[in-house]
Amino acid sequence: MGAAEPEPTCRVTISMLGGKCWGEEAHPGWAVRDLRDQVAASLGFAKAQVKLLFGAAELQSRAPLERSGVGEGALLTAVVVPPIYPGSGVYEAIVSSAVGAPALGEESEERMQIVQDVMGKKARLNDAFQELLRRRARPGDRAGLGRWAMTPRRRTM
Repeated sequence: MGAAEPEPTCRVTISMLGGKCWGEEAHPGWAVRDLRDQVAASLGFAKAQVKLLFGAAELQSRAPLERSGVGEGALLTAVVVPPIYPGSGVYEAIVSSAVGAPALGEESEERMQIVQDVMGKKARLNDAFQELLRRRARPGDRAGLGRWAMTPRRRTM
């Protein structure tokens, strides 16, 4: 029996509205979220803050890249959005709670900055938690701790 053939990769170009462009390696069988996670890590943003567009359409995170039409040489646009954004239900609920909270500062702009900072930190914490869960799901990874997993101790009598 021969070794399993490595999954083929494709090189895609990621561009941002500000003009920044770079290449990323991807596997056609990956879900869009796998590439999005890689792009988010490259940019230093929480995964939930990065959206990928192909043409004028936002790619659906669970869809395979192949089925989405993304292949060798594809040009994708990465858009970074705030962790919460005006108009979302979560945003409105948080803001309405913060408006009456004098401990958050006097100015509404100052309150909004505090809310956005907290939500950004929560998004990064959520990403770390999801990564821990993925590690736990990997076969042979004891308790999701990767190389830090402890080996079982043998009892001696």
